Amino acid sequence: MFPGKDPKDLVLWIEDQRAVIFGDTHAEFGKGIEINVRWLRQGETREQIVEVLRPLLELPVELVLPTHGAPTDRAALERALS
Repeated sequence: MFPGKDPKDLVLWIEDQRAVIFGDTHAEFGKGIEINVRWLRQGETREQIVEVLRPLLELPVELVLPTHGAPTDRAALERALS
C-alpha cells in the first residue's frame, strides 16, 4: 500500500497481477491518467504527490486501474509521474 493524495485515498499494489489501483489520486479526464491538482488539499503540491508515488516505478507494474477512467498501462503511469 502507498499513500495517496490524502489519508483515506490509498494506492494499492497487487503483486500477483502486477497491478496498481488508484483511488482519486490519479484520474483520467481525456488526456491520460494524471494527478488532478484541483483535488489536492490546501498547501499540497503535485510534486509532493509525485515524490511519494515515484517508488511505484521500481515495481514491475503492467496494469494501472484508476478509479476514474479506463484501465491503462505502465507507460501511462510513467507519464503521470514525470
